[in-house]
Order: sequence, then structure tokens, then C-alpha cells
Amino acid sequence: MNWYPHHLGDYAQATAHLSMLEDAAYSRLLRWYYAEEKPIPADLRSACRIARALTEAEREAVAVVLSEFFALTPDGYRQPRADREIQAYTDKSAKASRSASARWKPKSEHSDGIANAERGALPSHSERNANASDSDANASKNDAKAMQANSQQPTYSVTDVTDAAASPPAAAVEPPPVDPVKALFDSGVALLRDSGYPDRSARELVGRWRKTATDDAVLGAIQRCRALSITDPVSWIAAALAPATRRTSPLALQANPNYEAGL
Repeated sequence: MNWYPHHLGDYAQATAHLSMLEDAAYSRLLRWYYAEEKPIPADLRSACRIARALTEAEREAVAVVLSEFFALTPDGYRQPRADREIQAYTDKSAKASRSASARWKPKSEHSDGIANAERGALPSHSERNANASDSDANASKNDAKAMQANSQQPTYSVTDVTDAAASPPAAAVEPPPVDPVKALFDSGVALLRDSGYPDRSARELVGRWRKTATDDAVLGAIQRCRALSITDPVSWIAAALAPATRRTSPLALQANPNYEAGL
């Protein structure tokens, strides 16, 4: 798509709570979504590259926007409003193409049929001279043949063309539903596996985090941890999910000179 509707009131109401970085990340991701007509890649690094997020703050803004405005599906992050606009654009283009074909093709076929019928219906000059005495009978026979030939030619009306152009488009195929718990475990296990944890231990850790915070909070922490390339994801996510009264900022942990060494 080279153009998409941007409703200022709807956008302002939905994004009033975003920071400047988060608003910019959301706008860039939406423009890419409409231009490519496909979901944002599920890999957070790829999403950050699309949004041109280079600093830690910019990458965290991308993670926040993805978790709030997009739905993670097997084929990537989808945006329901954008999917509806893209489907409407596709249906409108297909309908215009069908209407143009229905408007011009029948006229050409009808004109050719009438011309062919007229050429075959008229008797030749030699036949009239050879059968002068039977001219009336031959004329009647030829008239009957012409009427039969014309009755066999297809006819078209404005109603036929209108009905063909107004046929409803095919129903849009809805993406399969996504299990949010499975998506959460898949993201957490993949992150911990990259850090050397076996799958069983990784699943136990994700289950432990779910007991201390909501699924949205756990998924957001996992996505931000991957975007920031944290080397010790277990300690970082535990700090990110700690209660506010005793929470240590994950960014503060990363800034600690002893953090990388685990001291």
C-alpha cells in the first residue's frame, strides 16, 4: 500500500500515554506494516531494525509498543486495525478489476456475434440471378435463417454487467487463535536456551516468574531483556519483576560494574 487512512483522533486517543520514543517507534512500525502488507517479524532484533532503534532506550520503546499494540502470532506481530485496512484495500482493488473486465468484454463479444450473423444471413448475387423465379421463397428462407442466427447470439444487459461487478468479495481468512501462555513459554525458553539453560530448567524458571507477576509483565520483561542483550537474563528478569518496595532497576543492575561478573 502506498497510502493508508490515518485517523488523527483515534491515534491521539490510543497513544496519549506514550513517550516520544514510544510514539516514534509505533509510527515507524505501522508505516512498515502498511507498506509491506505483512506482520512485524516475531524476532525482537528484526523489529528493532525495522524501527531503526539503536540505543537501549529506543529498543525498550519498541518492546513496549509491540507488547501493547500488536498481537504475537505464529507468523509474527499482527495489528488488527491495520489488517482490516489492508483487507479493505485489497477487496476494493479486486472489485475494480472485476468491474472493468465485466464492462468491456461483453460489448466486444456481442458486436462480433452480430457481424458474423449478418455476413452469413444475406444471399449472394449469383443465387438471386440463378433463382429469379424463386426469389420470394429464397428471401423468406434467408430471413428465417437470419432470425435463427440472431436468436442464438448471446445478449447482454446493464443488469448483467452490474450484477457481475457487484458480486461480493471472498471472505477474509482470519488468522488462527494464539495461545498466550504458549507464546510466553516459547519466548522465555528461547531466551534462556540462548544463555545455556536446558529446556526443562528454562520452563521451570518461566513458571516461577508467572507465580510472582502477571503474564503480560513477564512477557514484557522477557522481550526487553532480549532487546537489551542482557548476559544474565535470570537475575535481570527477577529484578524487573520484583515488588516495587524492594525492586532494583534492571538498567541499574546492568550499570553495576560487578553485574557482568555476577559479584
